[in-house]
Parts: sequence; C-alpha cells; structure tokens
Amino acid sequence: MEHSQATEKPVYKIYKEGAIIVGTFLGGPLAAGYMIAENFKAFQEPQKVRKTWVYAIFATVISLIAIYLIPDEGNIPDYTVPMMYTAMAYSLVGYFQKKAIAEHTQAGGAVFSWFKIICIGLLYFFITLAAGTLVLFLLDSYGFLSADGHSE
Repeated sequence: MEHSQATEKPVYKIYKEGAIIVGTFLGGPLAAGYMIAENFKAFQEPQKVRKTWVYAIFATVISLIAIYLIPDEGNIPDYTVPMMYTAMAYSLVGYFQKKAIAEHTQAGGAVFSWFKIICIGLLYFFITLAAGTLVLFLLDSYGFLSADGHSE
C-alpha cells in the first residue's frame, strides 16, 4: 500500500518555536536568523533563507546600536533589548512558520535537541560579542569614541 506524502514521517529536523525563543534570547538576532533560515530550508522555502539572514544581520546592527545608546544611569533594565528581539523572533516564527512546524511535529518529524539549541545560542552570542568588540575597538582607534566610550 502506497502512503501519501502527508502521512509520511519527515526525515529532516527542525527548530520548534520555543527552541527558537531560547536560542534567540541567548544568542541574539543572528541565532534567530540561523534557526529560522534552517527551518525555511527544511520546509523547502529557499527564497526566504537569504532574506532571513539579511533581516537577522540588520536586527543585530540595530540591537548593538540600541545597547550602545542606552545610558548607563537610566531606568531601562539591561534585559530590555534582548526581550525586544526575542519577542520579534517569536512573532516572526509564529507568522511565517507556526503552521509548518505544527504539521512537521504532528507527522512525527524530529526536532533539534536542547543541547544543540543552547550551543547555537552561545556560539552566536560570542560571535556578536566579538564583532561588537571589534567595531568598538576600530571606532576608538580612529578617534570616533570619547574617553567615556560614547561617540563625541
């Protein structure tokens, strides 16, 4: 008896919504971009992969600028920016991938382990930290930053 494609168990793994949220909170928009783009590949939507990376890089730059511009003495908690980009990732995954994720899991498809998600989050955290540090170092070495670390 031949099975229809709808009843076959998917052979690829995906990142579920909760996993993307945790990975995003740990690793920032780049971690979100990676996991969302990987899901788009798995869901056979390659045209959305490149756009996802462009938006993730843009969101990372905006997040770093926001973190830089928030005054140290202000009443804004340190977790505000991470909560904002995590909420944005949650909304985007819900809008673009929620249905496909549900279909995948209902069909018995596998999901990536929490260990991998934590590692991805930490990896992209360190990548973002290194890139941000390099940019600040370059800005400082060319005299674009004052002694207090902010632009003149």
